[in-house]
Amino acid sequence: MNRLTKVIGITGAVAAVVWLLRDRIITVGLERDEEPPRFRTAGPGSPPPEESQPSMPVTDISGIGPTYAARLEKAGIADARSLAASEAETVAAAASVSKDRASQWIDEARAREPSAAPAS
Repeated sequence: MNRLTKVIGITGAVAAVVWLLRDRIITVGLERDEEPPRFRTAGPGSPPPEESQPSMPVTDISGIGPTYAARLEKAGIADARSLAASEAETVAAAASVSKDRASQWIDEARAREPSAAPAS
């Protein structure tokens, strides 16, 4: 009888611990965020519009780190597409760099974002 009481007590304790930790032990699809389905808006085989494709961040351009990126963002240049469409004088003034360095950044952004047209 004493042994049976111990077994029941231990079993009850284990069941209580499992019940308390059930959210951590059993994860059935809770941490998987399903991506919503994508709907085709153009005909088959045609690429999506350029505006819907995200542009790369300016920090992917060589020589632009977080400090220069923050300066450029304050001037309204948040991504490589807008950098490629900017003028060297504007970029140089916004980032406090030389016009030559700004021109290098713009050339690299234009090479990586070929659809970005220079500002008129």
